[in-house]
Amino acid sequence: MIDQGAVQIEENHIRHKMIISWCLYTQGTRADVPEGKKWLHWRNAEGFLWSQNLVDALNPKFLRLISPGAERTSTGDRYDGVLTTRYDGSVKVGSLGSRQAGIYYGPSDGRSAGGRIKWRLWLGPDNLPRRFQAEIATGPYGPEREVNIVRMNVLYKGWGAPVHITAPSKNLVAETE
Repeated sequence: MIDQGAVQIEENHIRHKMIISWCLYTQGTRADVPEGKKWLHWRNAEGFLWSQNLVDALNPKFLRLISPGAERTSTGDRYDGVLTTRYDGSVKVGSLGSRQAGIYYGPSDGRSAGGRIKWRLWLGPDNLPRRFQAEIATGPYGPEREVNIVRMNVLYKGWGAPVHITAPSKNLVAETE
């Protein structure tokens, strides 16, 4: 599937995260990780609802959002040994924010700033994503009228190869409430 083994994520002080079945394990530098432990175990299955509106090339809902404005570009780029076709586009959304699972989008909710997602998606001849880039810019918000920009670059490789993910050793895990 996706070669993310130990996913490097610096957002919100989380360095690694794993999702196994309905469990989420996070490893970070936050003060809430007890001494002697390296991972937090989250059993709250409702938290996975947060992943429904993620900016992610593996999210079918996100792909439906961006597909209408996609422009096809032949680049001759190869990823994971596969010739790809690149699609480019930009879409405006009513709200943007970050959650533990990643960057999310949605309709205007009156609390979050909206913005624009400028993206590039490389697909192989099998229509599987090989690379995804996004520049996510929030509209001006707050008294200083700030604009935040987050850039993503994700490579997908090893499609069809078996994936074995093992939960961290119990002596390194602290349970969350």
